[in-house]
Amino acid sequence: MSKTHRIINNAVWFTLFGPLIGLIIAIPTIYIYTGYPSGFFRDIIRELPFALLITYIWGSLPALATGIIIANLTPLYQKFPFAALVGAITSGLLPTTLLIFWGQLDFEVLGLSILCGTLSSVTMYQAVHYLPALFSPLATNPEQPDSQK
Repeated sequence: MSKTHRIINNAVWFTLFGPLIGLIIAIPTIYIYTGYPSGFFRDIIRELPFALLITYIWGSLPALATGIIIANLTPLYQKFPFAALVGAITSGLLPTTLLIFWGQLDFEVLGLSILCGTLSSVTMYQAVHYLPALFSPLATNPEQPDSQK
């Protein structure tokens, strides 16, 4: 797979599944942090479309950036700890940017964003190797010429 195909592949898969994995991590974390409220899961299920919308608005840009950065790393740095570091940095940029523009920082949101981004990027880093390649010549044209068989 060429470098351009690897970048596109990582960008698409990280953007599609990264925020969803972050939501799966955020729900139990918020449940534990808020002291196990009684109607929490009922409220989450009722508000799931809104939660998915907010998750993708909040997490798609950091997930996209993480996928592109990890695809551009040299093979020496394409390792597990670097994926976690890139995920933590890109996930912490949005709350920090909000601090710059609004003047106040909610450390709970920053911590939750960094936790979810780190675990999501590590999960996607491991999973992207098993997901099908998108937009590669073999993915768009599975029939190879007879000379290459």
